[in-house]
Amino acid sequence: MVVDAAPLAEAALRECLAEWFENYHLALFRYLVRLIGDEEQAADIVQDTFARALVALRTQTLPLYPYAWLCRIGGNLVIDMLRRKRRWRWLPFQTSTPSHDQAIATAHDVRDCLVRLNRREAELLILAHCVGLSPSEIAAMLDENVSTVRVRLHRARHHFRDLYTKEEGS
Repeated sequence: MVVDAAPLAEAALRECLAEWFENYHLALFRYLVRLIGDEEQAADIVQDTFARALVALRTQTLPLYPYAWLCRIGGNLVIDMLRRKRRWRWLPFQTSTPSHDQAIATAHDVRDCLVRLNRREAELLILAHCVGLSPSEIAAMLDENVSTVRVRLHRARHHFRDLYTKEEGS
């Protein structure tokens, strides 16, 4: 009977992970594409993220915010990949069709402002506004206090606003 308990736990674990994959893989993929700008690498990292999550869940309890936890694993894999390549770069947001000149100009202005922010501020803004995470999910992902994340997010927004208004004025 004790031997049968381990496969049931493994089966339940795989079922939970399959449900998370169904719910979060597209959002995780979009987040990773925004970080590295390459869809093929992002797809590979999504697979690696879920593989690492399966291994980690064999020894850990289920996280309170699974999507934030998966984003953290994926983000760490991106950092590892970039370290292996010995370079860091933030790529511009992907824009829509070139027929919308004003939208393209705005996207370029936003990209230029994000590039001029420090990496931590840009990451917070992307997680909050592009990925759609709440401050509590971001805090869980970054292993920080929720109030600290709120303050840092507030400051990042103000810094971005200042840069954007200067960009718009020139």
